Amino acid sequence: MTVNITPPSSPTIGAALPPSTNDPRSHLETAESEAARRINEAARAWVEQMGRMRAVEADLGVRLVACKTPREAVALTGEWMAWRLDSLMALQRRLIDMWLALSETTLLLSANGRGEKDDVNNI
Repeated sequence: MTVNITPPSSPTIGAALPPSTNDPRSHLETAESEAARRINEAARAWVEQMGRMRAVEADLGVRLVACKTPREAVALTGEWMAWRLDSLMALQRRLIDMWLALSETTLLLSANGRGEKDDVNNI
């Protein structure tokens, strides 16, 4: 079983932030909106990956039934396990990248809301 896994693209860390204003409420609203958007993006990525895994596992079941020998079934299962591990690692890396981007955006917006332009060292 050969499965092509395309590594997901990472979100851009330090994505464009809205222009700074003096109203802390606008920064809070922007941070909440950005957080909700990124959390939804992470949830969609997870659901998409689970759908792909379900399809591959269904294919594995069909192919296991067609195996003529135990050796063939073991080899097929080994290939599937390697794909599953790679796939889970890619998903984990993508979710970590999303979390880091979300954290960075939240910190920057929080600093901007207190009048400290792009200075996360004072947080």
